[in-house]
Amino acid sequence: MKIAITAFEATPKAATEAGLAWNWALAYLSKGHAVTVFTATPQSDQELTMWNDTGIELVVKSAASASTGIPTKPSHFLFRAWHYSRWIQFVEKDIAEKNDELKFDIMHHVSWGSVRLLPPMPAKTNIPLVWGPLGGGHLPTWKGLPRASWVVEIVRALTFIPGFIRLRMNRKRFGTKDIIFCTNRASAKFIQRAIAVKPRLMFADGLSAIPENTQPLNSSQPSLLWAGRMVASKRPDLALKLLVEIRARGVDARLMFAGDGPEKLNLQMLAAALGIAGHVSFEGRVPFAEMQQKISKTDFGLFFSMRDSSAPFVLEAASYGKPSLVFRSGGLADFVPSQVAIGPTHYRSEKEFVAELVQQALPLFQSVEAYTEASSKARSFATDQTWGSKVECVLMELNA
Repeated sequence: MKIAITAFEATPKAATEAGLAWNWALAYLSKGHAVTVFTATPQSDQELTMWNDTGIELVVKSAASASTGIPTKPSHFLFRAWHYSRWIQFVEKDIAEKNDELKFDIMHHVSWGSVRLLPPMPAKTNIPLVWGPLGGGHLPTWKGLPRASWVVEIVRALTFIPGFIRLRMNRKRFGTKDIIFCTNRASAKFIQRAIAVKPRLMFADGLSAIPENTQPLNSSQPSLLWAGRMVASKRPDLALKLLVEIRARGVDARLMFAGDGPEKLNLQMLAAALGIAGHVSFEGRVPFAEMQQKISKTDFGLFFSMRDSSAPFVLEAASYGKPSLVFRSGGLADFVPSQVAIGPTHYRSEKEFVAELVQQALPLFQSVEAYTEASSKARSFATDQTWGSKVECVLMELNA
């Protein structure tokens, strides 16, 4: 089959959303399908070489002018959404005009997968559409977000209204063979109410391979790893407060931060104020290959985002047999077993959250047997989340 992948952002081997197109394309290719990726992301010579070496055709088609470019700051998401909408129209027109010659069998849109944004329009080309996995149908947990973030989140919440209306007005674009995947139940409910189509559920992220070896718990000095961009909505401060409580219970734990961002200085000051600076290390941004080594040598991953509906870091940790201590919201609550992603799903106060998380996690620090069982379940979960298995799921749904 010939697969057209549309991805507003597409970068080879990127660990962010921009890497989704690369991973999906390689997975389709590994199953013997021809793949063309349409994107708005400019590519360096090195990146173009990487695409070409795989045999994947890349079509870069930008909706932004050379003088303005595509806005990159998260606070510019409304402007980025406008560029995205323009780009989708350009790509639709391009594929519609050329499909008699190209003859694509599937059109799969994989990046900027929000339920509030319009997908490509395969109705113009009679190509079956695979849309997603989609997120964005859930509201963040407001507790703990700084006031500076409230304005952004209020604007984000207001976009549900035009998003719903636009989907409602364009219900006819969806055909009987189209498949929609969502990353969490809230997003699936939003789609079903808007267009009367019941989506399938799929964890947003995937794995290229499962590592062969895992290391057992370091029971004498267990290590915790927080990874990501240090912004307030991801709550890296909770990692420090969690470490304080774990150490207060006689566990000689250590914490490592892998990442950078505007909250780094505040975190360093908080670590000193809490008296745990000597047990915390700040590694800064870590290259992907080195990150895998750090995950393999840690004992627990940490993920406390108030906004994200998926967590690639939790999945990466699970592939090494490492359970994660988390705030169970969005896709984590809907997909990941509670013994793999351990933590509360709701909380009334920050203090209550940390206390409940410590209570749930403490048996794994104190018992090698309990940790080994959780490690085995983490590996089992990760094994079902390879990109190859996701492609097989897509093709099975299309052939049903």
